[in-house]
Amino acid sequence: MSEVTRFELWIAISASLVVVSVLLPIVQLRYYRHTEWSPIVWIAATIVLFTGIIGFLPIWASLWDAPEAYTRPVGVPQAVRIDHWAFLPGDIGDLNYVRIDTDHGVYFLNGYSHVPDTGTVYAIKRRKFWGQDTQAFLCLNANRTQCWPVVTTPW
Repeated sequence: MSEVTRFELWIAISASLVVVSVLLPIVQLRYYRHTEWSPIVWIAATIVLFTGIIGFLPIWASLWDAPEAYTRPVGVPQAVRIDHWAFLPGDIGDLNYVRIDTDHGVYFLNGYSHVPDTGTVYAIKRRKFWGQDTQAFLCLNANRTQCWPVVTTPW
C-alpha cells in the first residue's frame, strides 16, 4: 500500500469516526430522548469524536515530510555519473549517510540507500501531491523508479 493510499484511508477512517460522533447524539435526541442510556451515548460520542481527531493527527505528521509524499515529478530527469561514493557512519544517536560525488555535484543520502558503485543515475525533483514543496531525488533509472531522497543537511 502506497503512502498516498494509506493517507487517504486514514482520512476516510477519521472522517467516518467524526461523522458517527455527530450522528450518534442526533439520533439519540431525536428518537431516544429520555432513556437511561442518554449519558452513555453522549460519552461514547465524545470518545468517538476525539478518536477520529486524534487518529488523524499522527498520520498527517508522519506524511508531512515523508519522501513517499513527493509523487509529482517536476522537470526532466538529469543523468549524472557517479564518480565516487563513501559511507559516512554516524555516532550514537546520529544517522549514517552515503556521500555520492558525481559530475553534477555532491549528494548525501540515507545510509540505507542501495546506491550502485559506478554508473549513471538520474537526478530529479518531485513535488508533494499537495502544495508546492519540492525535494531532490536520485533515481536508478529515468523512469523514476527506485529513488532515494537527497538529504539537504546531513549534520
